Amino acid sequence: MDWTQLLVVGFTAAVGFVTWGLNERSKRRFEDYTRREARYVQLVRGLRGFHVGSEDRGAKETFLSELELSWLYGSDDVVRAAYAFLYTVKTGQRTSEEERRVAAGNLVVAIRGDLLRRAPLKRTSLKASEFELLKVS
Repeated sequence: MDWTQLLVVGFTAAVGFVTWGLNERSKRRFEDYTRREARYVQLVRGLRGFHVGSEDRGAKETFLSELELSWLYGSDDVVRAAYAFLYTVKTGQRTSEEERRVAAGNLVVAIRGDLLRRAPLKRTSLKASEFELLKVS
């Protein structure tokens, strides 16, 4: 066996390894995106429980559960926008329907921005003190 054959075999193996690595990375990114999308769909569906005249306790519980899970997969912007929305609908808060609508819109815009970016999450600036276990009242 001469050196050229050895180089061809080595080069072929290296290309195969790099291709496999890139394929696995692409799969992980797609799985991350799919997981976030599923969480966000449920989060948006849960918004229906907060409409005036639609006291859907189940939808509210879904929203809160998905918000907690968003801490695992969601972007910082989405988590903070969800809490900002919840602040506007919190019992005893004096916010207008317009303020609640804008807060819900901001949440959907944050979700859309995160999904359109399609980049995996690598960093967070969320603090433990920002996490809240909430319940439907």
